[in-house]
Amino acid sequence: MTDAGPPAVSPPAAEPYGWTPPAAPTRPRARLGWLAIAIPMVVLIVAGGILAVVLGVGKLTEPIDVTNDFLAALRDERWTDAYDLLCERERVPQSPADFARDLEQYGPVTAYDFKSSEITNSRATTEGTIELDGVENDARVHLRREDGAWKVCNIDLGR
Repeated sequence: MTDAGPPAVSPPAAEPYGWTPPAAPTRPRARLGWLAIAIPMVVLIVAGGILAVVLGVGKLTEPIDVTNDFLAALRDERWTDAYDLLCERERVPQSPADFARDLEQYGPVTAYDFKSSEITNSRATTEGTIELDGVENDARVHLRREDGAWKVCNIDLGR
């Protein structure tokens, strides 16, 4: 027997003209493309929510801040400062001196505590307590927004 060598390998069959075999399947990309959009969107929504809460709380506390500033001015007998925090309707009929004289009937403000407010359009009401001459009173302070600032219009004492 003669050794003919390795068997002959036939060449690959020629492909028809213009046809190419399909590319080998590629490994699918990780489906992280949507995360590139979703994560920044979630961050923006959360940041917007936090900003809205911070600004909203700031708006709710403005009338309380003005009420506390007004009462601090009364406590410290800074009559002009307190008078400047009055709404127009309260300032018109009296001078700062008349305002200070009218307050004498209530006694000195010795303490106060205001922590809640309710705002409706350009009006607000704060609720808390005012201690006048050592006697604690429930109080509601009515404010109005004038020229972009909250002003005190009336104080209701619940003696």
